[in-house]
Amino acid sequence: MKKILLIFLLILYSEISHCNVKYSKIESEMKNYFIETLRKNYGDKSEDKLFIDFFTSYQNNKGKIHLIIDKVKLNEINKKLSLDSVYFKYYPRLTFAKTDEEFMNAKKDSVPDIIFSQNKKDNTTTKFGIYINYEYFLQIKKELNNEAITNIAAYYQSTGLISYFIVSDSYLKCEECLNELGTKEFLAVLFWKYFCDLADYELYKIN
Repeated sequence: MKKILLIFLLILYSEISHCNVKYSKIESEMKNYFIETLRKNYGDKSEDKLFIDFFTSYQNNKGKIHLIIDKVKLNEINKKLSLDSVYFKYYPRLTFAKTDEEFMNAKKDSVPDIIFSQNKKDNTTTKFGIYINYEYFLQIKKELNNEAITNIAAYYQSTGLISYFIVSDSYLKCEECLNELGTKEFLAVLFWKYFCDLADYELYKIN
């Protein structure tokens, strides 16, 4: 019995380790792409300075900025990101009810999807924020417990949306928060939709 339990625990540990490596790899690719893109647009600067320049530009231009995007590389990463086992780690599925009754019933259920009424399809095209997986954000909030995350979480909890304006403003007010391990990967996950929008690529999985 002990041998069986030990084998089970070893298999479970192996699967968890494999998943963690998989997620770390895609997050690293996204972060590196994010930084490479900023470097092409803002010059050869430190990573922190690139983020600050990007956030400053985003705020000054009210979210409407033009960036040179490597669409080929973006699509290569998106192919990996689009796998269900990866995508749903970070983002929810957007579901649109066909009737008001379906919408009300769906809202009562505990589902990971973001549910919209039949009249709110324009939410999918927003370029000022992103819907992310709730459990993923809770994990980030626990790991990066700082002033910037607290501000982002307050808005997220009241709206269900991560606001790019709140994110950029929060890190401009707490530049040292950029130094925490895992922060740049988190920011790449958040702003990935922004890059996808610039490249006319639909990130969300939609019902």
